[in-house]
Amino acid sequence: AWTRADVLIPTGLLGSLERIDTHPTPPGNLQTVPVPDPIDPSLAWTFPRQEDGAPLRDLAGYRVCCGLQAHFDADTCSEPVDVDVEPHQISLQLKALMPGRTYYCAVQSHDLAGHRSPPSPIVSIWTGTY
Repeated sequence: AWTRADVLIPTGLLGSLERIDTHPTPPGNLQTVPVPDPIDPSLAWTFPRQEDGAPLRDLAGYRVCCGLQAHFDADTCSEPVDVDVEPHQISLQLKALMPGRTYYCAVQSHDLAGHRSPPSPIVSIWTGTY
């Protein structure tokens, strides 16, 4: 399960407090990328944004999770592939997957405060055979 944190921002003349959620959104447009060697397939995505649509300025990185079931739990990601990716990367070549199988992958973004986005929509990726 995800841990969510809220930030309280003073508003108005009387200093009332308004709750603002500061979590990043998932990376967008997750897709498989054609590669010459289908045994090591690649994923690509677009940079995430804050929930209000503003650019995510404190992006710390991504978590890529792939499993063998179409409905695996991307929140806990106890599946075969779980890697952290640097914030400047928007793609990843998946190595060490078993050939001839279909994997289901999702990506999450996380900010410097440790907030993780929900998982992106899951995409399927097939690993070729030798």
